[in-house]
Amino acid sequence: MKISKIIALVAMVLFISCDKDKDDDNIQFLVGHWHVFDFQPDPNSPVEDSLLAKKAIKKLNEVGCDSIEYTFGSDGEFYAKHGLQFVSVTPSETDVEFGCPSQFDIGTGTFDFDNNLLTLNYDQGNLRIEGSMEGDYLTTKVINIIINDKEVSGKLFFMRETGE
Repeated sequence: MKISKIIALVAMVLFISCDKDKDDDNIQFLVGHWHVFDFQPDPNSPVEDSLLAKKAIKKLNEVGCDSIEYTFGSDGEFYAKHGLQFVSVTPSETDVEFGCPSQFDIGTGTFDFDNNLLTLNYDQGNLRIEGSMEGDYLTTKVINIIINDKEVSGKLFFMRETGE
């Protein structure tokens, strides 16, 4: 009886440590500086505002204005910079007109990532975001991106800054 309890305890410790190792590996894959480069609206998101957000994010990326970016450290800490809500976007006949973000919301804390769920631990609380990663690309699902004072939802696509 004691042997079966000991075996069960050892198995549980190994299982927990393997899960932690897997999360640590995923965290290490996420380490780096990430810039948003595209947006795919959800079907239920307001169409006109969602298309405006998509165009704005693409154009901001093309001209080098980082509207949303994250830096994830190997120590499990992150730095977030969000400025899309401070960009005024106006549709034109052929494209969109905008300026780079005039200011940013800044956040820091710790993070965890299991390649399905990104957890950002801010001082004010936790934010859990569905996310997945492939190589130097990170996709997150969002429900409250602000563009021209309107909320849109969908997927944000981030690219790791490689220094090239």
